[in-house]
Amino acid sequence: MRTQKLFQYTSVALVVILLFAVGPVQGQEPEPLPERDPAGPEYVLAQPPYTMNYQGYLTDSSGTPLDGEYDLAFRLYDADTGGNVEWGPETHNNVQVANGLFQVALGSSVTLTPDVFDEALFLAVGVEGAWLTTRQPLRAVPYAFGLVPGAEVEGNPTTNYGLTVMNTGTGADDRGLYARGNQYGVWAHGVDDAGLYASSSNGTYSIRSDDTVYSSEGYAGPDTYVWVPVQNAVLDESDVSYASLSTDYYYSPLSVDAESTVISTTLVWVYIPIQVEVLYGRNYLLKNARVYYYADFDARINSARIKGCDFSGGIGVLHDIGINTTNGTSTTFAAYDIEATDYYTITASQAPTNLFISVGLPAHNSRLYLYGVRLQLESDY
Repeated sequence: MRTQKLFQYTSVALVVILLFAVGPVQGQEPEPLPERDPAGPEYVLAQPPYTMNYQGYLTDSSGTPLDGEYDLAFRLYDADTGGNVEWGPETHNNVQVANGLFQVALGSSVTLTPDVFDEALFLAVGVEGAWLTTRQPLRAVPYAFGLVPGAEVEGNPTTNYGLTVMNTGTGADDRGLYARGNQYGVWAHGVDDAGLYASSSNGTYSIRSDDTVYSSEGYAGPDTYVWVPVQNAVLDESDVSYASLSTDYYYSPLSVDAESTVISTTLVWVYIPIQVEVLYGRNYLLKNARVYYYADFDARINSARIKGCDFSGGIGVLHDIGINTTNGTSTTFAAYDIEATDYYTITASQAPTNLFISVGLPAHNSRLYLYGVRLQLESDY
């Protein structure tokens, strides 16, 4: 009787690509492949079908294998009992059973997409309208060929993403994706737009790297900061008899030291060269130059200005980008800002060249410490 209690033994395999035998049969030489005609047709591997091969074994209550045609149905649940239906039901009518064995391709009539397999699943089988009480857990195949090294995820998904990686953990160190490479951890290329887009739900970081984030062409955000060291600063030639520049080592602050010849009104000019590469191949607007400093024994920043230079016409032409004439007299670590009077465009042919700082040294022991300059830039689009 087809309605009698059935015992079932099954095996499940997810078919992701067509498998071929590997290597020659033992004791035989492999036949050489014919040479490809350069003028012949191009061959393209088709996208694998989203179907799952299922083989089963049906017996009657006494263990005798069945023969004939049977109507079978299938569902996928997220639990071995109860739970939710994640796929199905899919019905296969008149399935041929020979000596207890049968085979069907799940997903043939009810769409079976990869996102179904994002959790543990259990297969329920129905025979002639009656669902078997035991569900079989889906097991992984020995190798999922869609994930082996060198595999490609290719196709035209119904969503906007070719691949989605989601970590639903809530731990502080839970991450969605980890990538490591000998040269690049992640290499991304966009055909019509950015190769890599990142955003942050809490606004803390969109991209965070322990090392340099490299891009041949990219968008760096509304504000980008460039640090300019001051160890290459020089004094104006006419001021070298009143002051000297010194530093203990490369990363220590640069000190502007008064000589014995200074008087109460002595001002000296310090020039800090600025070389700004065009970041990511984009134009940028200079918004602000911030000088970090502190003063000893009545030294002060009397004024400061940042100069731009346009080389597009040959010999560079200097002009002021921003000027601050307020005294900087802090005796602790402080910042002195030079706001751009209008946004100055930094391009390959036009970039700032020097920061001019007028330093007041009213006494023989006056000293001003300069730590560095931070340029604030904005993307020019």
